[in-house]
Amino acid sequence: YYKKAHYKDAGPLYKRVLDLKEKAHGQDSPELITTLNGLAAVYEAMEKWDDANRVMERSRSLQANRYKIIDGKYK
Repeated sequence: YYKKAHYKDAGPLYKRVLDLKEKAHGQDSPELITTLNGLAAVYEAMEKWDDANRVMERSRSLQANRYKIIDGKYK
């Protein structure tokens, strides 16, 4: 749906996948990163900037926890 610009259809699918992954892996799992990035891209395409920023911030937080990024450097 995303590639065909059916963003209104893609958004709920990403949310459903995110919900399933959260239940399977937990809300702080790095398994969520790819899905969060996809959902943020949908929000950006729909010009829902606040939603896109909120989702990307969550993704960045999970990435930082996974890779131990401190001051922009991997530790």
